Amino acid sequence: MGHFNEARFLSLVMIASAALAHGQASYSPSAPLNPTTMAQCERFQANYDKFVERLATQHQNCLDSHAKSSPARKGVKGGKGAAPEPAETCSVPACQSLHTRWQSATSTGASEANSCRQRVQSAKDDQAREKEAEELAKRNREAEEKERKDNLARKKYSDDLERTQAARDTAARKKAAEDEAAAKKHDELMEKQKKQRDDAAAQERKERDARDRRLNLDGYAEKHAAWKARDDQRKARMEQLEDAAANIPDEQQRHAALEAAVKEIQQIRAQRKQDPEPK
Repeated sequence: MGHFNEARFLSLVMIASAALAHGQASYSPSAPLNPTTMAQCERFQANYDKFVERLATQHQNCLDSHAKSSPARKGVKGGKGAAPEPAETCSVPACQSLHTRWQSATSTGASEANSCRQRVQSAKDDQAREKEAEELAKRNREAEEKERKDNLARKKYSDDLERTQAARDTAARKKAAEDEAAAKKHDELMEKQKKQRDDAAAQERKERDARDRRLNLDGYAEKHAAWKARDDQRKARMEQLEDAAANIPDEQQRHAALEAAVKEIQQIRAQRKQDPEPK
């Protein structure tokens, strides 16, 4: 009877110990809800490994306690030297709940740790893709801005070329008109001088004819010779002025020289009028 009471007492102690151990290990570590770094997952893995280790220890303690209290299990110890138990069923029915929790936690911890790492990696991949998309968008914006500026620069260059060419065309038309006017004025001046020379030659022929008719008059030949010498000098000077002005290559200088020549020729003609041929 005493042996029965002692065994019953030991059984009650083991049941209480198992219940206490079950309470101590009843709360498993919670996986991070929104993990952002692998370190969080590693901390969770480490905490879960400790939790699984506690469950394993409690389960082993339960097995050891029943081995001590059960004559049939004396000499059988759990641990490294013990035969492995099935994954689903515990060799000691009283330790089944600890056995089930220990086996479940072993797989659950690894699964949740891997899930944590996958979420962190997925978040990193999402961030990398988002960053890559932002960088791509930035490069596209920069490329579009560069293209816009290049287009503006090309348009400005084209507009500048058009304005420069238009200015050159205007200047060329203006110079062509000025050259045409100067050429026309030169032609008119040359025509006027030719007419003056023709008129002078006709007058000279007329006067020569009259002079020839008076060659035999007394004293006329000497006076006429002196006058003719002076008149020849005046004619030579007029021809010299005309030739010198006509041979100047520069248009403006030639035009100015022709005007000056015309003035001096007019003065020489005025002198001829004041020094007429002797009659």
